[in-house]
Amino acid sequence: MISPSKKQYILELKPSLVRVGRLTSVKAPCVVEEVIEIPLVETPHFADKLREFAAVKGNGYLAATCSIYPDSRVLHRLTLDVGKGKEEDFVLSTIKDELKLDPNELKAYCLSAETGEDGELSSFNKKNILISGANKGELRTIQDRLLSEGAFPGALEIGTLGVLGVVKDVLTWKENKYPLLFLEIEGSYTNAIIVGCNGVEMSRKIEFGSDDIVRSIKEQMSLKSEEAAEKLLSSNDFDFGEMSQALLRKLLRELQSSIGFYEVQTGQTVSHVLCLRNQGVVEWLQNSVCQMLNLEGFSFDIKAWLEAKDITATGAGLLGKADMSWLGFLAMLCDFDRDKEEKS
Repeated sequence: MISPSKKQYILELKPSLVRVGRLTSVKAPCVVEEVIEIPLVETPHFADKLREFAAVKGNGYLAATCSIYPDSRVLHRLTLDVGKGKEEDFVLSTIKDELKLDPNELKAYCLSAETGEDGELSSFNKKNILISGANKGELRTIQDRLLSEGAFPGALEIGTLGVLGVVKDVLTWKENKYPLLFLEIEGSYTNAIIVGCNGVEMSRKIEFGSDDIVRSIKEQMSLKSEEAAEKLLSSNDFDFGEMSQALLRKLLRELQSSIGFYEVQTGQTVSHVLCLRNQGVVEWLQNSVCQMLNLEGFSFDIKAWLEAKDITATGAGLLGKADMSWLGFLAMLCDFDRDKEEKS
């Protein structure tokens, strides 16, 4: 059974970490009472820690809004410009022909690329949309895992969408007119997304990921195993220096092409970059991308931004440790619809 509680909970399931927060409310004004982080390397099964944190009795479930990062996630922007009644056929053909995926195996939604809102597909015609989803089988596997660990997902959200929502909101808050390049580096691919005050403006999946970097590190440094190369890649203490360009050559070439095309088409200049791997910041990697593409790393005053959204914390310094790797978690604290209603 689900344990009754007046408190609200949010849970972010990352590849190497579970982050759980207890809140007074899911709607602002909201107070974050406590946040715990559970490293999955040390605690692959986290049910006991989760139930202890939420004071759930026995084998009860903690109900939470959950943010996840399925490896099969899809984020694809396109312009929906077809004859009336042909919208669904157009999206299905895009999934099959451009994304090379089986629509029957994909749980997907079409969202406004500007606002992230869901709606009738016909209402998005002649507009920019974002196809977002993941493989149905992987989603079931993740849901089963959460249940086995004592978490009942009252809502299941793809964390990347939350990160994009936060970035868009912060750029507007900072009155920054220049868009940002967001990179999600996964094992076999990288999601390259340009997002600005007007929402997602470009998306591309590049067939180059951390597995390629690991193999290149092993080769460049004559290491005996890819495991050793992986440890170096995951370390923020190791400086690859001039080797970075060789490690990232293919990725940088693809990014230069995409950014150049975008800037010529729109007349806008990309100014910043946010680079995450396993939803964590790898400093040397982001710094290398900044240096080679002449961009600045993205950062902002998280505490001030949250306070502007009527979100505070009771524990001193509770959110002081939050950095760019927290954006998917922080997105679950925000009610972007409320912000839009207040401005209208």
